Amino acid sequence: MDVNPLEDALGQPAEGEDQPVVEAQAEAPAEAVETQPEGPARGPDGKFAAKTEAPAETPPPAPAAEPALAPISALLDERDKRQAAEKALKEFQERLQRERDDWAKANPPAPEDQLQDQRYADNLRFSKKF
Repeated sequence: MDVNPLEDALGQPAEGEDQPVVEAQAEAPAEAVETQPEGPARGPDGKFAAKTEAPAETPPPAPAAEPALAPISALLDERDKRQAAEKALKEFQERLQRERDDWAKANPPAPEDQLQDQRYADNLRFSKKF
């Protein structure tokens, strides 16, 4: 006879064994539970009963309809606004780059600063290597 340790630990019979018959105990009828006139209402299990409130009437949700379509004129207006904003951004970035270039030409770095920047770059490169 094979005994499965898991089934033995759980108290379940192994295959081929007779299963014990368990008789269910009849529950007391709900009417037999006494309710106390004082205090909150209790349910048949002796726990406090949930408060029952009338649910607020809400209108049923609208049926799923097709999405509303925007007029073509509104779409074209938004497209024009977006294109104008992109153009202004591009012009600003170009002007900023020109000003940076002009400033760099007017204020060249000193040779000592260039040497210091080169040393820093070399040290950083060697550090990353190791």
